Amino acid sequence: SLLRIILLTATLKILERGLDKGPIIYDYVLRIPRERGKADFLIVKYISKERQWTCLYRFQMDSAWLNVIEGNFTHHRHRELLIYIHNGSGHVLSYRVLAYVHNQVHPILAGDLIPQGNVRIEGNRLIVSSGHLDSIYTWSKEKGFLCFDCEQELVPETDANTIRLQYAISNDEKIELYMNGEGYPSMKPIELQIGQKLQLQRIHRGPYERILGGGQCLQSISRHEYVAQAVGDASFQIIPKGYDWEHAVKFHVKVLPQNPVKELRFEDMQKELSIRKKKSIKEQIKKFLRNHNIIHV
Repeated sequence: SLLRIILLTATLKILERGLDKGPIIYDYVLRIPRERGKADFLIVKYISKERQWTCLYRFQMDSAWLNVIEGNFTHHRHRELLIYIHNGSGHVLSYRVLAYVHNQVHPILAGDLIPQGNVRIEGNRLIVSSGHLDSIYTWSKEKGFLCFDCEQELVPETDANTIRLQYAISNDEKIELYMNGEGYPSMKPIELQIGQKLQLQRIHRGPYERILGGGQCLQSISRHEYVAQAVGDASFQIIPKGYDWEHAVKFHVKVLPQNPVKELRFEDMQKELSIRKKKSIKEQIKKFLRNHNIIHV
C-alpha cells in the first residue's frame, strides 16, 4: 500500500517538461524496503483527472539509498533520469537510465556491480568510470547508446600552479609513475608549495584501481586534484583491483612553505577549477569523438 512507501528523494523537477497545456505534474521516486537490504523503487505520478497515483516504472536494487540526476541524452523534448547507488567499502556502482516518452518509462541503459564505479553527466553524454577508467556513452536514434572507452582519464587542463602525476597499470597489475612524459621513482617525494595543486591522471587501460591517502596538509578538491594547504608530509597508495596489496605502489608528497609571490585563496581556486574543468573535459570529449569519426558531437 502507499502507506508503506517511504519518500526517498525531494520532489523532482517535472519530467513532462515541454508540455504546453495542463497543470504542473510532479513525479516522485519512492522506495519500499524489502528483506536483506533490498528495496523496490517506484517512479509514480499523480493523475489529477483521476485523482489517484499511478506507477510508471518499478525496479529492484540491492541498496536502500540512491541518487537521482536529470539528463538529456536522447534529444527528446522529455528528459531522462539517471538513478544510481553505491554499495560497500569497494564503492560498487549500479545505475539505470530511464526515459519518459509517450506517458511510459523506458529503461534505455543499465550497469551493475561496477567496481570502484562512478557515473556523471557531461552535457548530453554519460561518463562511467571504474577506478579511474573512463567510458563515454553517446545516444544514437538508430543504435541507442554507443560506448567508447577512453585511453586516458578525462581530467582538467593543468596550469603553472598544478603538478600532474600520471600512472599506468599493466595487465599483470604492475604500476608505473610518470611526470612530464618520463618515469618517476615512487620513493622520490613530490614537492608542492602551499596553494599548489597535485593532479593524478590514469593513462592506458587495464585493471581498475583504488587510491588511498592524502592527509591534513592536502585538501581534496575533486576526484582528480588535491590542493596543498599546510606544511607537512602526505602519502598515497595505488592499489590494483582495489585490494591487490602485493602490487600496490606508494608515493609521497612534501608540502613546503608558500611562495609569497603566489597567494591564492582556496575559494578562488575552487571556482577557477570548476570553470576550467567544464571547458577542458568538454573539449576532450569532442576531440575523442572526432578522432574516432563519431558524428553528432
